[in-house]
Amino acid sequence: MYKKIIKIFLIFIIIIIIFVFYLSVFGIKTNKFNELIKSQISQMDDRVTLDLSEVFIKLNMKERSLSLNSKN
Repeated sequence: MYKKIIKIFLIFIIIIIIFVFYLSVFGIKTNKFNELIKSQISQMDDRVTLDLSEVFIKLNMKERSLSLNSKN
């Protein structure tokens, strides 16, 4: 009984570690923040226009925060 509980606990911990590693290295691609980012930038300066195609949510372990990154 204890061996099964320990085995399930270890599998759960390994899955969490893999998920955190994936988020910190690759991130999750999303399009949900494109309009929010564009509106915030246009509020700061009307002359700036953005064309966002890929926005990634990444986990920053050093600062213990999430960041939004975009290519190009």
